[in-house]
Amino acid sequence: MNNMKKLITTIVSTFALVSMVFMTGCKSAPTIGPLVVRQGVATGVGYSVLKYPTAVPYISAASVVVCSAANEANLDPALLIAAIESSNATSVKTPEGVLILNSAFTLYTGIWESYGVNTVSNSPTLKLYLQATCDGLNDGLAFVVPPMPPLPAASVNKNKINWPLVKF
Repeated sequence: MNNMKKLITTIVSTFALVSMVFMTGCKSAPTIGPLVVRQGVATGVGYSVLKYPTAVPYISAASVVVCSAANEANLDPALLIAAIESSNATSVKTPEGVLILNSAFTLYTGIWESYGVNTVSNSPTLKLYLQATCDGLNDGLAFVVPPMPPLPAASVNKNKINWPLVKF
């Protein structure tokens, strides 16, 4: 449980710090581009799912909803979370997955908030950022590499070593 608290602190702090650094003082438009959002989300999700692979099914199912929402007219983060909650992603929901997903949304939410009353008129721009969030989630899931099977041990035969997978 103590490791979970450390993970929570690390993930939330990382996403919040990136959001605050790039969004402080913004009133009309964000100072970061979609590529930074994609990379930030991918990095956070990637390292988080390596630590908690049980979150992968939830993040994967939620990313489908996020990616389809990037093509919709209403890009409100609250409605996006509601769509995820009403999808089949809830059947594979884990506390770690919720934490990772909410942390990934901090960048997008910060950008959404930076537009304020201009949100509707900047819908094409926000779609780019939500698509970057979608791409970041999928990039982060690519960090999960299936474990390699163990290599057979080399057998020692007097003065000769038989390396099973090395051919000369």
